[in-house]
Amino acid sequence: MKLYKIKKSNIDKKGLCAAKNIKAGTKIIDYVGKLITKKETEINPKFDNDKDIYLFNLNSKYDLDGDYHWNTARLINHSCNPNCEVEGKGLKLWIVAINNIKKGGTVITSPDIRWKRVDVKSVSLLPNVLAKQEAVEGSADETWLVNEEGYITEGTASNAWIVTQNNQLVTRQTDEFILAGITRKTILRLAEKEGIEVLKRPFTLIEAQSAKEAFFTSSTAFIKPVVSIDNVSIGNGNSGLITCTLIDKYFDFIENISEVD
Repeated sequence: MKLYKIKKSNIDKKGLCAAKNIKAGTKIIDYVGKLITKKETEINPKFDNDKDIYLFNLNSKYDLDGDYHWNTARLINHSCNPNCEVEGKGLKLWIVAINNIKKGGTVITSPDIRWKRVDVKSVSLLPNVLAKQEAVEGSADETWLVNEEGYITEGTASNAWIVTQNNQLVTRQTDEFILAGITRKTILRLAEKEGIEVLKRPFTLIEAQSAKEAFFTSSTAFIKPVVSIDNVSIGNGNSGLITCTLIDKYFDFIENISEVD
């Protein structure tokens, strides 16, 4: 099984996402292309800075032109907080994980047709079950529900979170439209300890798809990174830095509880 898969991306239309958890130091994919001279690079208009450029500087004489459909590694999206780097020399270049990369989940959306007091625990869960079935049939991990005003309320059995481009952690405030979970409460405390700015407010589907990161929380999923919503890739298509930090802190918290018990 390949370590990666190609998915839609809101950065460069397509991107590579982790197909499974990848340990730091793992060689993920080789970067291939054609050897060209510096002179060829200078005169070729496709290397204009106004265009997407897939070019490796090999040495003072040669570059590697990776702008070919058979170079799948070119689809790795740029990030200011990269999970990978290039190793090797000459024509033997590998994309190698520099962090532990956690496989993310996928989310679809569906209209929120539940009754208007979902903060009250009830056995009337048929809409949740039907929405979850949509996710299962669509090979997704969860369905996020969207109300009549266009705001995401929550998942079928989870709370929804996003991280804005300004690194603000956003989750809906507790009101009659969500059932606030225990894991949600823990994440809020952990985020505060880490100095992460938290905003409790509604957010739209468009805002979620344009977010830097996304994840959902529940007592069974714990913290699940989200790498795509309705087939739109989130961020660089992989689990984000803040999400991974909260995952690590959450499991540290759980281990400490176990030791006390």
